[in-house]
Amino acid sequence: MTGMGLNWQHCNHSVFFPTYSYEQYYQAVRRFWRFGQKRDVTIDMVISDGQTRILEAIEQKTQKAIELYENLTKNVNSNFENVTKEFNQEIKKPLF
Repeated sequence: MTGMGLNWQHCNHSVFFPTYSYEQYYQAVRRFWRFGQKRDVTIDMVISDGQTRILEAIEQKTQKAIELYENLTKNVNSNFENVTKEFNQEIKKPLF
């Protein structure tokens, strides 16, 4: 429910039953941070013994998302250099 469009900026402590969907987890947590949340947000995750791989998967996806964001930011803020080459060869067209 928290990952599907409701904003919970008045709450700062939640219980979450994770799935393999990183997007669902991310969206649910971000909804508690919207619109000026002034308190620390605490998320308790409830899993069974057989669901430890779900937490591992979410952690891996979190690290990949952080790495992607850092690389994106680095590349967006880097200097752009446009190098062009003159194309002076004859274009060969097919004979059909």
